[in-house]
Amino acid sequence: MTHQPIQSCRPARPVTLKDIAERCGVSKITVSCALRGDRRQVAQATMERIIAVAREMGYDSAYHHAARSLRYSQLDQRVLSHVVALFFPLEEIQVPYFAALFRGLQEVLSEEKYALITNLTSRGSAECALPAIFSRGDVDGAILLDHDRVLQQLLQEPAFGSRPLLSMIHALPGCSSVVADDYHGAYIAAQHLLSLGHHHILHYYDDRYALYRQRFEGICQACWDAGLDPASALHYLPWPKTGVASAVNATLEYLYAHREVRALLMPNDYMAVRAIPLLQQAGLHIPEDISIVGFDDTEAWLDANGGNHLTTVQVPIMEIGRVAARTIIRRITGELEEDTVITLSTALVCRSSTAQPGCG
Repeated sequence: MTHQPIQSCRPARPVTLKDIAERCGVSKITVSCALRGDRRQVAQATMERIIAVAREMGYDSAYHHAARSLRYSQLDQRVLSHVVALFFPLEEIQVPYFAALFRGLQEVLSEEKYALITNLTSRGSAECALPAIFSRGDVDGAILLDHDRVLQQLLQEPAFGSRPLLSMIHALPGCSSVVADDYHGAYIAAQHLLSLGHHHILHYYDDRYALYRQRFEGICQACWDAGLDPASALHYLPWPKTGVASAVNATLEYLYAHREVRALLMPNDYMAVRAIPLLQQAGLHIPEDISIVGFDDTEAWLDANGGNHLTTVQVPIMEIGRVAARTIIRRITGELEEDTVITLSTALVCRSSTAQPGCG
């Protein structure tokens, strides 16, 4: 009777840096530098040879990263994964405003060799299912867009809870924030309309967010500075939640009921640009009958020659993304020890969607 040799059930030993170094006749340090792509330490030809040998031998960098992470966790230390998560509203994925934020983020994170994983969320959902990468502790920090609900989930995730968090656009307690100066932006927009002779301004308000409270305060201050009582000069509608068309219908109803209102301070350019043709269809001329100011300078009300006519408040959106990326990296590396709030300036861009009331 012959016996077949028993095959071991143990997995093959993972290939190490030492194995690759011995095959290539170089040091482990040289192999490590080559696999990191450090051209300052390793000649191009040597690097290519080491990478080719590592691939041929089946070297798995992820395995060794996981092993290092386990070892450091036992020592109460942590290995950075160089991964940042972004929680992004699904409803806004194609809106230019949010696209500009994304580009700013990606620009800096790519330069700093950080990967960005995007998690699409829905504002109407009761909770967000966190991907497994969070429970594994492989995310170094997270950036949020208007998601205090997600913030609470991340704080309660054992493998993530103490890691850096940052909110863009809306300041949230419990994390760093990078925001625009909405108070000043609303102030200069209202000041512009008041200087044209508009003594009644309609704007949109949502008291759930600090940014709209700041805008409201800025408009009120502009009214006081112009010698007007905001209680009579300032009109507002709740933030539209059911689409631009229904919001414009509500605006038209308000304008018909309050003929003294000849100026609109819109919540953003997206709504302004889509509201203008609907207002025109209702027989209103811009700016002869109604002056309109947008907010953010991301979209254009174009003429036949491609010129933009929309007066707006310019928000440095891409720069908000860039600063957010730099800030979360500084928090991850420990260069910035405490959470911080960074406010970027806004500016008025005057075009031709505003004029004196009755100019036509």
